[in-house]
Amino acid sequence: MDCGGGMPVRKIPKNYRSVTGRFSSQKNNRAMAFESTLERDLFLSLEFDDTVVSYEEQPLTINGEVGGPIRQYTPDCLAQHVDGMETLYEVKYVADLEKDAEVLALRFAIAERYAHERGMKFRVVSELDIRGARLENQRFLYSFSSLPKNLENLRHIILSQLKNPLPLETLLANLAPDRMKQALYIPAIWHLVFVGTLCVDMSIPVSNKTIIKVNHGTHIS
Repeated sequence: MDCGGGMPVRKIPKNYRSVTGRFSSQKNNRAMAFESTLERDLFLSLEFDDTVVSYEEQPLTINGEVGGPIRQYTPDCLAQHVDGMETLYEVKYVADLEKDAEVLALRFAIAERYAHERGMKFRVVSELDIRGARLENQRFLYSFSSLPKNLENLRHIILSQLKNPLPLETLLANLAPDRMKQALYIPAIWHLVFVGTLCVDMSIPVSNKTIIKVNHGTHIS
């Protein structure tokens, strides 16, 4: 099931309790509608998940009966993985999970049954699962997702300086003698990290001290 090019089954309303908007997805090549900043942050994390091929917001509505009348439930996201597995996501703040636990338990039971019957996964994620230093690094790197000018030439020069891992400040000093010339390399360096040519430790905030190294398997001429 290709979920990358569809549209949400439920129109996402303007919500004065949360932030609605659109997230520009590189993987799906379109703007994804979100109805909370937490949903937006989930989308960003999926952009960096190498197991995810594509994903879709508000993908389907499930009808199910759990402990009473038939209920409807629309998950927040459906992700398709490289291995063909699909995951339904529900995104909720911890406070909402606690406050609405009884009602949400019924909805989640419907989703779990639906997913199990179709060989899918169902995951409930909160800000504890999504947010942190890794997400902030992802947000920073995503701002360099566009192709920089003269990338191929800069790529060759940058890689030639990375026979061994180097702190960013040392790499820049080796590339150019002054800050203005160093600034020309910065978008290319972070774009190469974004696309996986270079890599950094994503679990700690990036800075001038961040160690930059060539990703395993990248050819250095």
